[in-house]
Amino acid sequence: MWEILKQLFLSSQYIPHGHCYLWQSPLVWLHVLSDLLIAIAYYSIPAMLIYFVYKRRDVAFQGIFGLFGAFIILCGTGHLMEIWTLWHPVYWLTGIEKAITALVSCFTALEMVTLLPKFLALQAPEQLAAINRELQNQIVERQQAQKALQSTVVGTASVTGEEFFPALVQNLATALGVRHVFVAEVVSNQPLRLATLAYYADEAIADNFEYDLVDTPCEPVVKQASLFYYPDKVQELFPNAQNLKATGSVCYLGTPLLDGQQVIGVLCITSDRPLANEENAKAIITVFAARAAAELQRQRAKSALHLTNQELEIRVNEATEGLRQRTAALKASQDFLDRVLNAVTDPIFVKDRFHRWTMLNDSFCQMIGYPREELIGKSDYDFFPKAEADVFWEYDNRVFTTGIEYENEGAFTDASGAIRTISTKKIAFADASGDRALVGIIRDITERKQAEEVLWQMAERERAISKVIQQMRQTLQLETIFSTTSQELRQVLNCDRVVIYRFNPDWS
Repeated sequence: MWEILKQLFLSSQYIPHGHCYLWQSPLVWLHVLSDLLIAIAYYSIPAMLIYFVYKRRDVAFQGIFGLFGAFIILCGTGHLMEIWTLWHPVYWLTGIEKAITALVSCFTALEMVTLLPKFLALQAPEQLAAINRELQNQIVERQQAQKALQSTVVGTASVTGEEFFPALVQNLATALGVRHVFVAEVVSNQPLRLATLAYYADEAIADNFEYDLVDTPCEPVVKQASLFYYPDKVQELFPNAQNLKATGSVCYLGTPLLDGQQVIGVLCITSDRPLANEENAKAIITVFAARAAAELQRQRAKSALHLTNQELEIRVNEATEGLRQRTAALKASQDFLDRVLNAVTDPIFVKDRFHRWTMLNDSFCQMIGYPREELIGKSDYDFFPKAEADVFWEYDNRVFTTGIEYENEGAFTDASGAIRTISTKKIAFADASGDRALVGIIRDITERKQAEEVLWQMAERERAISKVIQQMRQTLQLETIFSTTSQELRQVLNCDRVVIYRFNPDWS
């Protein structure tokens, strides 16, 4: 390794290059200064290339700039080596530097061959100027389209309902610089007939009208659900379209209003001259056709909703009137039933399956001693002692369970605390929905029971007297008579003992 380095840097076996110039100072310095200036120039050129590429990151073919820079730097280094070898014969090092320069030069040349078609394809300054002018025109057209689009958007953004379509056609005509713009919908049940929603003609909103699609430029728009543009001679293409003749139109642009896949209308432009920028016009009319379709769908939905609400209101009114009549009839029937029940002197009540009173007549309320409002929805346990309520509840369950009419007698305590004897007949019924109810009829038999008790007591006394008299007829013994009398009195009076006193003649 050391020997190789010595060959490169310490080549003492060779003579310096200055000997070839016989060490003539003018000749030596001529070569030194020339090589030095060339080297400085070669080093400055790559520096400027590197600065240029650094500042212009968008420049194409940056790689070739790097190759040129490396090639030029190696060339400058070769000239410096020429100066060095005048006094130091390191010809091996100089040869290696030249070999590297040769490799880089050849690679750069090959790259140039590859890139030459691309260089030739670069636009000439005149072509670039023409392209710039075209781009400038496109920018102006785009700005005009944006301005037209913005003006139309601003003119229709805050407008809905019936005012939307007139605002749309007016702003669209102004933005595109055309004389006639109209938006129309397909007539219901007549798919080949259109009715305009708004028509702008000669700087004013004109009256709406209807027309047939046949032999008009709107026919293919509706049938094929696609945009159609006739830039010129539209009257010759559709000679039967009277509206085109009346307006003097030579140009037509129309696009469908779509609800999904169904055509519900059209948005059209007619002009007496070809459109200045047809692509912008197509883009703008397509955008606002979607907006118009959405508004038309909204208005149709609103109309359908309004019609549905009207029909619903009519049905509700009819149902309300029917309900009012049925309610009135039910109330009349209820009033009649109440009058019938209240005309009955016996107390009557109706209970639901939970033993709650649901209907009462006046006699029942008077018997209980409470107003009807306090009794409805309550049960026996709310007003009677528990012992009595248990009995009533048991009899009610028996009727609910068996469905058999049942009659019983029992006692109950009224509001004043008096105990009364009643006879109750209970019957189970089921309504239309299957809910069971219990109807009870009460008869107050307190006085009858009291009369029966008096009659029974009188009968017992008569029987006792008859038995005593019969005993007196059978014997005259006072002890036997007194014994029989006391025994009968105990039975009649239901007591433990009876005492009979016998007085002396002087009442002692």
